Amino acid sequence: MRQLPSGVWQLVVTAGRDDDGRARRVFRTVKGSQAEAARALAELVVEVDRGRVVAVARDDHVAVRELVEAYLRHLEVDKGRKHSTLVRYRGLVRCWIGPVIGDKRADRVRPD
Repeated sequence: MRQLPSGVWQLVVTAGRDDDGRARRVFRTVKGSQAEAARALAELVVEVDRGRVVAVARDDHVAVRELVEAYLRHLEVDKGRKHSTLVRYRGLVRCWIGPVIGDKRADRVRPD
């Protein structure tokens, strides 16, 4: 946990290691006091421990499909969305997002 010049806090949690030994980290930025940042860090550690957060190495290229799957897990586990809602969302991913941009690197997807 470190305070950035802009007055926000950067939280970093190590979430295991890659096959080559590089650390996989989860980054989060929060606004608030040091105590609020410490609470957010504790919550982030629990999320990582429970597998609710996708950890990637900084130089990994994450596909859109991976981000969407992580978001759907978040909706299911953290937000308690109904099964029928998730089935509908997964159908949309399968029919529309997956074939068009699912395998593209997330950092290369543009609004157009």
